[in-house]
Amino acid sequence: MSGLRIEVITDQGLTVLKLRGEFEGMAILESREKIFAHLAQSKNLAMDLTEIKYIDSAGVALLIDLTKEAANRKIVFGLMNV
Repeated sequence: MSGLRIEVITDQGLTVLKLRGEFEGMAILESREKIFAHLAQSKNLAMDLTEIKYIDSAGVALLIDLTKEAANRKIVFGLMNV
């Protein structure tokens, strides 16, 4: 079971992934496909990190990958409450 929970909030064309827990290692492996699926379905995506307790290098790498993929697809992507 992942130490990362994802709540999806969609409002007026913006999808927000509100993350809770630890953004690291195994949680990244378990959640990566789900997060990228939301990126593929959105034109405007934000990740709210308010309730992230810990982030490791795997979490940072995922954020970099998401940023690159969003740019390639011309999707607006951003981070909230970092």
